[in-house]
Amino acid sequence: MSREWRGSHPGKYATAGGRCTNIESSNHPSAVLREIRTIHGAGLFVLLLFILLAAVRPAPAQSCGEDWCNTFPIAIKVTPPFGSSAWNKLIYIPDAGRFFIYTSDGIYTFSNSWWSYGFLGHVATENPWVEETTGGTVQATVSDNSKGFLKSSIGPTDKTITLRDGEGRSFHPDPTHGGILVIDNEEIAYSPANLSKDTLTNVTRGVRSTTPASHVAGTIVNAGAPIPQSRIDGKLVPVNDHIPDRHPFLTAAYDSRRHQLFQAGGIIEINKKNDTWFLCLVENEFCPTAGVRVWTRLQTQTPVPGRADSAMAYDSDDDVMILYGGQNVGNPTSDTWLLCFNPDPQNNGNSVGCPKGRIYPDWVQVPSNGSPTPRFAHNVVYDSAHHVAVMFGGIDGTATDPSETWIYSPATRTWRNAKPAGSNPASFRRPAMTYDSIRGRVVLYEGPPEKLGQGVIGGLYIYDAGTNKWELSTVQGGPIPSSPGGERAHGRLSLAHDFKSDTFVATELGSGYALQTWELKGTGVYREKAMLPAPDRQSNLPPACANPEH
Repeated sequence: MSREWRGSHPGKYATAGGRCTNIESSNHPSAVLREIRTIHGAGLFVLLLFILLAAVRPAPAQSCGEDWCNTFPIAIKVTPPFGSSAWNKLIYIPDAGRFFIYTSDGIYTFSNSWWSYGFLGHVATENPWVEETTGGTVQATVSDNSKGFLKSSIGPTDKTITLRDGEGRSFHPDPTHGGILVIDNEEIAYSPANLSKDTLTNVTRGVRSTTPASHVAGTIVNAGAPIPQSRIDGKLVPVNDHIPDRHPFLTAAYDSRRHQLFQAGGIIEINKKNDTWFLCLVENEFCPTAGVRVWTRLQTQTPVPGRADSAMAYDSDDDVMILYGGQNVGNPTSDTWLLCFNPDPQNNGNSVGCPKGRIYPDWVQVPSNGSPTPRFAHNVVYDSAHHVAVMFGGIDGTATDPSETWIYSPATRTWRNAKPAGSNPASFRRPAMTYDSIRGRVVLYEGPPEKLGQGVIGGLYIYDAGTNKWELSTVQGGPIPSSPGGERAHGRLSLAHDFKSDTFVATELGSGYALQTWELKGTGVYREKAMLPAPDRQSNLPPACANPEH
């Protein structure tokens, strides 16, 4: 009797007569005959059926090695539209075994969709990304900015909203489903019956956990999610709530204790959001069954600072989110914020700045010692091996972007300029940086090692907070960063690490605002080092194939 085993090891195996055979490499007729002679009765029928199916099977996809591999080169037509209109952050979520990223459907649109990608190990022949949640915002053209402006001021009880002349034609309210207007921090629902050119009547104020408020004439009005959906039991189904559309920047992070993906703040044009949302991945004490795979707004007494280009990471030791900096009307800031879930001391005994007497969860600004200079467009990751947050890159308002590495210790509420030894990366805006939890290293990618422009020479860098040293790896190739202005530097790169398969995945802006996808094995990054071993590949084989003698 033949049985097929499927796993992460390349190829397919079958055990027959106590022996292990690589079916994909046993295509020669003589090899097939030898296998048939060893199998009797029903086993013969099964094998013959399998051979017939294999004969019509398409050629196997091109496999990846240990080096950079472009698994999704965007040569494939993608439906629905899938791309990038802003600066994204790729996040690996172990609960799903997949990478999540926020995307949109064109250069000017803000359709709030989250997609996921799982480790492939080969070049895709179809779109490998899956749409996980969507706000359902409808835009008619890629030149639609999905915004309008109030013609006149409104109070908390007003039920009629009029946009300035002509704004309704560019705003594109949804005439079929209705939708949501986002004004300041209030969400307002409208139905198709409400619409009359630039006027919406009989609207519902303060929906989705927001409060009716007064808004002055000229305030920006954005589109919200009219028909939100989430992927539940393998299908996108309608849900009641979703994050309002926005550019997310680098203020998303995964909370490994609650098994939740967080998104804090972001912007829609000049409208800087100060709300916080989370997506439950599994049912647990923090999330009921009805909340799994559905975005929920986190109610906090103190809102997250409304600004663009902050950076955030989850401190798994102290169970807090760490957010630093950002820009307010183009001016960089230098404040440190924590999203606290419990008052100090935390479970590990540290007092990180979450005072008693407040209702948690809540955002708390932490007076910290030795803060970096004000900056935005930087990145922050948490190093759980050394119990510190590591910040790199960004813009500080000077003529030269900083190439500094800063370390934040939550236990002492202290920032320090690490001034590391070794091969320091070049200054970079929104750097593609992630944490390798297998080896306790920070990994940063700036493009292939060649002259990219703006003083960036490229390369993949490894930082060890224990020795305070950056090291330039020998890894070649990889996606090329390209900025909107055309210069080859400071692109829309993002990087994350899957510790289960020991694979780094990078995304970069491709033609037509689609996302290229690349994979790089951890063993390829560290092949010249005897650090921590990568997962044992033999353990991925079926029992009959684990012993090389078979």
